[in-house]
Amino acid sequence: MYMAINPRVLPAVLGHLSCDPQTRVRHYVASNISAPISILGRLSRDRSSEVREAVASNRSSSPAILGRLSRDQARDVRVSVAGNTSCPAEVLDQMSLELGQELYSIVCWRIAGNPSSPPHLLERLSHSPDRFTQENVAANPSSPPTAIVRLSRHQYEDIRRHAATNRACPPATLAALSQDQNIMTRAAVAGNPSSPAEILHQLSADQEWIIRRSAASNPSCPVVLLNQLLRDPNREVVDAAAQNPGLPRAALAMWQLAH
Repeated sequence: MYMAINPRVLPAVLGHLSCDPQTRVRHYVASNISAPISILGRLSRDRSSEVREAVASNRSSSPAILGRLSRDQARDVRVSVAGNTSCPAEVLDQMSLELGQELYSIVCWRIAGNPSSPPHLLERLSHSPDRFTQENVAANPSSPPTAIVRLSRHQYEDIRRHAATNRACPPATLAALSQDQNIMTRAAVAGNPSSPAEILHQLSADQEWIIRRSAASNPSCPVVLLNQLLRDPNREVVDAAAQNPGLPRAALAMWQLAH
């Protein structure tokens, strides 16, 4: 089993294992990121849907293989193709069109969350009546700014929260979300590496410790704020600031000596 999943194993060995009578062994070979295209191509036609699903999830699968598997009869195989970041934009676009009225499909959710989905497709999916699809579009860094901004104003807080986690969220939108009445939405802004320093200054003084902890964990948090958060009355906030990779070693050493 170990040899089948080992990315350093020789192609000849993988070729032999890809013909193993045990489905589990072929599944591991199909999952191997180093498996040659020739082997993945053969396994993409395997009688077991589990093996085909593994090929569909493999980032080394070729566009041709993923295109064929996008039309597989097994839904789980199509779901894996929809979530594969190596999937070509045109395949994802075609898959979304073939969904028809199946708007609440897990395939649609995966396409909406795939950063390889083209902007025009994400814009279209942002108008979906399905909340899970809208959440994934809101969080997708490849979504067009117009879609992110519109979803950031959605009546459902979970959709706004997903927009607040998006590193592609415009600064003005992050500023608006930092004033959101929902605690977890503000916490998402505080933890977003794209949040401007002035927003982090504001949220690091929020009365909710969960929000201050998110700011303290943010790798973009200014050092001056991290030093302030090291003196926070809440222990979890302090620990988050101490573990932030942006905190200079000298500052961490001084804090450790004092505690």
